Formats: sequence, structure tokens, C-alpha cells
Amino acid sequence: MNQKGFANIVLVVVIVLVVGAVCYFVFVKKSEPVVQQPTPTQTQTKTSNPTPTATPKNETASWKTYDNAEFNYELKYPTNWQVFSKTIKGPGAVSKGTFLNNPSLLDPKELKDSAHSTHFAVLVYVDSALEDVIAHKKGGRESTVTVTSQKYLGYNATAIENYHMFEKTTAEWIVFQKDGKVFAVGYQYYPYFSEIDALNQIFSTVKFTN
Repeated sequence: MNQKGFANIVLVVVIVLVVGAVCYFVFVKKSEPVVQQPTPTQTQTKTSNPTPTATPKNETASWKTYDNAEFNYELKYPTNWQVFSKTIKGPGAVSKGTFLNNPSLLDPKELKDSAHSTHFAVLVYVDSALEDVIAHKKGGRESTVTVTSQKYLGYNATAIENYHMFEKTTAEWIVFQKDGKVFAVGYQYYPYFSEIDALNQIFSTVKFTN
């Protein structure tokens, strides 16, 4: 074999190897799975608008005002309620009371101007000891009583919750002493009474004027 023929053979071998390498490279690259890069998600920043705070409604703004000049206190009460005064004579205790109630909501059995009706009251005991008034407001054996100490209108006070088992009435009183007099501020109601919130709101309006 001459030298020229040998060179042709080598050239053919080289060409075959190159073509084979190219084909292998193309085949492998096509077989590899194409990994897609995740598209970055744009995060939207929400601008929160502050919710306006509603101004609390003063439900007692349109109520009537009762002013007691004798004992220097005042309170507010609904326009459809009535005010009446009574001197209450109990065992060993006499009080001058201011009573408030809603005549239209009373049971027919209740007297509209009676201290035994559903009512709010401020009672002032001029000649009674604090301990005696507290004992009186606790009631007797027929009552279930809860007693706690608290501050009321700046005075040390005794809070009394009294449930009368026979009459089915609930009474809540705050008893304290001021200027040598004993005050009992609170209310009594029967289970059918529907304006318990009004009683508590009246409670919040009581204040001394001196």
C-alpha cells in the first residue's frame, strides 16, 4: 500500500470519529430534560387604610337632669321616666329617697309611685350608722347576698347585690358615708323588667355638685 492510500484511510477514520462524536453530542443534549427556571412572582404590597374609630354615642345626652339641692347631688334619667320623693321609715332607719321609674313598664300589681316597684333610687340616711344601713340592704334569710368593697364617687363603699328568693327581685346597692350621712345608691327590679341597661346608665350619671 502506498503512502497516499494510507493517508486516505486515516482521513476517513478521522472523519468517521468526528461525525460520530458530533452525533453523540447532539443526541445526548436532546435527551437531557430542559429545566425551566421559575418565573419570579411579583409580590404586591397592600396599603392598609386605617379604619376610622367611631365616636362613642352619649346615650344620656338627651336625658333629663334631676338636681337635689338638699343633699347636693344630681343624676340624669330617660325622658319617659318619672321622679318622685318619699321618706322611708324602716326598722331603726329613716331615709329620704329620690326614686325613678318608667311607669309604662311596671307590672299592674306594682304601684307606680311605690318604693317596692322596679326603680332606681338615691336614699339618704341622716341619723343611721353605716353598719346598720349595710345590714338593712343585705336583707334577711330569704335573700342571697354578694358583698364587695369598692370606690364610688371617690368614697370607700360597700357594694351589695341582693336576690330576694320569695319576691324574685334583684337589688344592687352601693352604700357609703359622706359628710356624716349614709348614702345608698342603687336599684331594684323584677325579672320581667326590660330596661336593665337604663338602670345602669342612670348609675353612671350620679355625681355630687358640691
